[in-house]
Amino acid sequence: MGLGLRSLPDPLLKIFVNDAEIIVTNSEANTLEPVWADAPRGNFAIAAGDKLEVQLWDANALASTAIGKRDQTLTADMIDSGQVELELSGGGRVTLAIGPARAVWGAGFWFELRNAGARISRVVDGSPASRAGLVDGDKVLQIDGKPTDGMSVNEIRSALAAIPSAGRALDVQHSDGSTLQVTIKEGPIYPLYKDYRKLPVVP
Repeated sequence: MGLGLRSLPDPLLKIFVNDAEIIVTNSEANTLEPVWADAPRGNFAIAAGDKLEVQLWDANALASTAIGKRDQTLTADMIDSGQVELELSGGGRVTLAIGPARAVWGAGFWFELRNAGARISRVVDGSPASRAGLVDGDKVLQIDGKPTDGMSVNEIRSALAAIPSAGRALDVQHSDGSTLQVTIKEGPIYPLYKDYRKLPVVP
């Protein structure tokens, strides 16, 4: 009687922070030592005291359950060390690399041109525009003291698309009717991985 040979697992990893799933790797076929070289890399919001949960799954298993798991409270030392080594239930071990957040440079907002001015169409969280108080839907009333209803579409486009080093003064009106005067300067933006698809350039 012949004996069937059991193949090795096709492991994949799921990572949760405070019960929210932030990373799911692709599976690696037939191995006990996956490296997940194509695992998502980017900016993820973590801090000391956060609950980290790591789940190891076998993509080739008949039962849809984790084959290894570990819950861990993150400490400042773990984050500063650059990596976290975890022993999983079931005997596995996982090493997670942690590095400083990566930035892109810019003002962090997009705009839509209208016949009588422009509106802010999107603001990146944590960007200079966001820190200055701009929000999606803001109507641009003035640019460097000049009312937008007296500017051409090309003038508005040029002014908002190219922010000088000294900054660009904007008067905007929020959707509730309140107004805000700000000076927008370009600077570092630390977008979260989930927002990368919104950016023209990825960190």
